[in-house]
Amino acid sequence: MINVAKLAKSAINMSSPYLPVTLKLYIGQENQYGKMVSSYSYFDIKSQIQSTNRKELKDVNGISLSDTFLTFYFVKADLSTVDRVIQKGTDFIIYNAITYKIVRVQDSFNTEWTSVIACEYKEGI
Repeated sequence: MINVAKLAKSAINMSSPYLPVTLKLYIGQENQYGKMVSSYSYFDIKSQIQSTNRKELKDVNGISLSDTFLTFYFVKADLSTVDRVIQKGTDFIIYNAITYKIVRVQDSFNTEWTSVIACEYKEGI
């Protein structure tokens, strides 16, 4: 029997290699001297990265379509070290020293993949 998923994965890896990224996942806020400060946990993981079609983002509030968007694809088994589901709005991806805010978590039923769309994040804007 031919394993089509394995063959497709091999072909995809040739055109879009796995690249190292860091997941910056929100874990809550803590009080530091009377000021609430967000806390994050960091996970190093590999991802396949592609540019994003902006038409997919028409319904996302609070973003400018002139921003840089990327789609990050993760193998679900690699995400087993992450202790919770990736969330939009509070989680980030760091790639090539640029921080991207997750704006959409794609459905990933019955596949080995989870994908997220992230927007370049500029602190304080």
